[in-house]
Amino acid sequence: MNEAIILAGGEAWRLKPNIWVPKPQLKLNTWTLLEYQIKWLVDHKFDHIIIASDKKYKVHPLYSQYIEWSIEQHLGTGGAVLVASDKLQTKEFYLMNVDDIVFYNPLELTFPPEEAKILVSKPRIGFGRVNLRQDIVLGFKEKPYLDFYVSVGHYFFKKHIVDRFFPDYGNLEDTVLPELARRRKLKAYRLKGKWITINTMKDYLYAVEVLSNIEKDIRKGRTPSIDV
Repeated sequence: MNEAIILAGGEAWRLKPNIWVPKPQLKLNTWTLLEYQIKWLVDHKFDHIIIASDKKYKVHPLYSQYIEWSIEQHLGTGGAVLVASDKLQTKEFYLMNVDDIVFYNPLELTFPPEEAKILVSKPRIGFGRVNLRQDIVLGFKEKPYLDFYVSVGHYFFKKHIVDRFFPDYGNLEDTVLPELARRRKLKAYRLKGKWITINTMKDYLYAVEVLSNIEKDIRKGRTPSIDV
């Protein structure tokens, strides 16, 4: 059995006043954001998906058989995972944020099965870079990738790591990850595919565009082209 926990909280405040639905309910063409992430996991052979959220959302009946809800409020991401992990049936699981869309096989992160792993990627700056020599402009590079890694919001953990390190209250990013790094228990996996995080209206419209193009390619029998 392949198990996953999706952190699906968030009111999408940075998308207002343009959009007034919670982030998991954002429409991405055919699916909501939450449904898209569930479908992505199911397509990659995950058969038990726990949704950690402060409320239940409508999910397409096609995928309802794969999910279980863990409802909590104001625990932080670390506390939410700790509560949701009580519903696990195995000793390891994939963890992800609902608003981080990635294009790769999530099973890559689960092998070899380390105690704790984090998916990382080099971020892309939103501006063009100007190459200078003193005051002379040598050239331009449009929206280059930066030369450092950031968390993509996707992880793999053994259950005993959660039992030992995850707080009752508090965020994964502020407490758990720094402590695991200090103890040298956290391994990184470099993402080779594309990553879209939805935080702003511009991010959302870009995600809709990318996924719409993928759906068009599939309908026409073409291999989807994803600009990395």
